Amino acid sequence: MGFFFSKPVEPAPPTQTTSKKIPKSALRNSERDLVEYDQRLDEERAKAKAKRVEEYLKQEKAKYDFENKEPRILILGSSDSGKSTFLKQLKILHGNGFTSEELERAKKSILFSIFTIARTIVTQASKEVVLSYEPISKLSIDEAKKNIPDDIFHTIMSMWKDPVIKELYYSYGDLFPLNSQHFFDKLDVLITPQYVLSHDDMLLMRTVTQKISDNIFDVDMNGKTQRIHFFDVSGLKYHRKRWMSYFDDILSIVFVVDISSYDQVLSEDQDINRMVDAINLYDFIVNHPLLTKPDIILFFNKKDLYDIKIKRVSLHVHFPAYTGRDFSCSEGLSFLQHEFLKVNKNEKKIVKIHNTCCTDTQMMRKIIKDVLYSILKGDISNVMNL
Repeated sequence: MGFFFSKPVEPAPPTQTTSKKIPKSALRNSERDLVEYDQRLDEERAKAKAKRVEEYLKQEKAKYDFENKEPRILILGSSDSGKSTFLKQLKILHGNGFTSEELERAKKSILFSIFTIARTIVTQASKEVVLSYEPISKLSIDEAKKNIPDDIFHTIMSMWKDPVIKELYYSYGDLFPLNSQHFFDKLDVLITPQYVLSHDDMLLMRTVTQKISDNIFDVDMNGKTQRIHFFDVSGLKYHRKRWMSYFDDILSIVFVVDISSYDQVLSEDQDINRMVDAINLYDFIVNHPLLTKPDIILFFNKKDLYDIKIKRVSLHVHFPAYTGRDFSCSEGLSFLQHEFLKVNKNEKKIVKIHNTCCTDTQMMRKIIKDVLYSILKGDISNVMNL
């Protein structure tokens, strides 16, 4: 039996894998793209960081400017709305009150006003009344400006006790300042040389603003003194063009409305209702292109007089659009608030309403504090949201 040897099978030669070399130019392009990507990323990060730094510096500058800048508040409103009385309250609460010269000057003004009212009543009365109080009618206005003898004031005191005179006085309605009765009632005290006007006297006397005044007060805001400028301007129609120059750089506007004037007309234009004039004036201010930034504080002033009047003079008589109950204080007030608020065409404009009686120091103490805190806090909030 023979042996059979098979030929060993030679293993197949290994398969040669050919690897394609990447061109050096492609590698260079890839590296360049990567470098450019990293550079873009770094640039974007740098820009974002620069923007954050810029924003921070902007906020810090605005905060610094606010803290070192003296805020300017503009007091606006129709004539005889109570703007000057609001300013007097600021002097009492945040100023040094009134100087002896201011008190003496105000006293002379009050006494002269009493004389002119008494003279108007007497000269318009019947012949018998005129004869009874002839010394009053004989003294001319020009003479009274120089000096009013004491015997004239004694005659006025007698006149004021006369029921016929009282009836004539009330029949003139709103022709005379609403608070003049206060001074007639205390005329015997007023004419004494030693009497010094009280804060109430100063608040109740009517002051007609004839010029624009910058009134500076140092107000304590949570332990820090903040100096604030209040600009008081005349509300008479022919003085309103002067307001424009004070519209720049105003922090806030206090707009004062006499809400008891809904049945009265302007002294300078007997054809215009005072409340309608106030609404039109507010429309002009709230939508003025130069006043888009300042917030507005609406003072619905003389609330005490409104509460008395609304119970006897229906709002519907002078505002046919009013559909609420006659003689309702709250419904009438809501209607008037709506009439003012609806003219605002700027949805971002912040308007806050306060029902006020500017002659009431206790009420105004809290309102002024809240208003100032709100104004200054609101401003710094706006600054930090730049």
